[in-house]
Amino acid sequence: MGSKQAFTAKRTNAFMFDPEDLLIPDDKDHPLYEYTQERLVLSEELVDSIMMFGVIEPIVVKKEGEAAVVVNGRRRVLAAREANKRLSDAGEDLITVYAVSRRGSDDDLFGVSLAANENRLDDSPLQKAEKAARYLARTGQDEKAAAVIFGVDVQTIKNWLALLECAPQVKKAVKKGTLPATAARKLSKLPRKEQVSALNKMEQEVAQAPKSKRSKKAPKITVKRAAKAAGEAPKMRGAREIQAMLKESISIEARKALQWVLGNDWGE
Repeated sequence: MGSKQAFTAKRTNAFMFDPEDLLIPDDKDHPLYEYTQERLVLSEELVDSIMMFGVIEPIVVKKEGEAAVVVNGRRRVLAAREANKRLSDAGEDLITVYAVSRRGSDDDLFGVSLAANENRLDDSPLQKAEKAARYLARTGQDEKAAAVIFGVDVQTIKNWLALLECAPQVKKAVKKGTLPATAARKLSKLPRKEQVSALNKMEQEVAQAPKSKRSKKAPKITVKRAAKAAGEAPKMRGAREIQAMLKESISIEARKALQWVLGNDWGE
């Protein structure tokens, strides 16, 4: 294909916007509202880059009445607004934002927004769980579709959703970072009152436990401790698994001693 054909092969609806004219929904009931925008922190590097080069990567918008609503590119729009404030103060020309218009239902575009941002955002498992639940509730899609949107497997989606079954106190501990999300999933199997009791008990045990002599770090709630609190039986390991673990963790001399004690069938 020649260059002329390449540039005319497919046309799209592209526009240049003043960033102030772009709408970033702040109504939580709006299908394109993004919860993470509440905690967006603009980096100086992004603002500086936009001041120098403009918004290099196009954003995606949809037409909603007379407004252009941002589907993907909220951070770039906010950074462009800040860049223009500084350019205006310096008496320099303002930049505009290159945008591509995309059609589709609100639910389809909600999925586009999630898929475009999931690999860029450092969300916690609980935040991902809330997003996944919102996607499933809005679109009526199944967990397999959610897995595609979030770029994970179906089991991960199920693990995230299990976090939403946790008591508020357990969720709060996950948000604070005092309870690992994996440990919280163990507690989610319990009734909510029992979750809180188990959490309080583990927190007391951890508070009373001595610090590690080697790292001098305070002990934390572990997944193993949470599994025990949830009534899970410890996982029994087979002979071959134990052998493999021992071979990786002990010296040749120790292996030979164990082989002599346990018999030749212990193996090398």
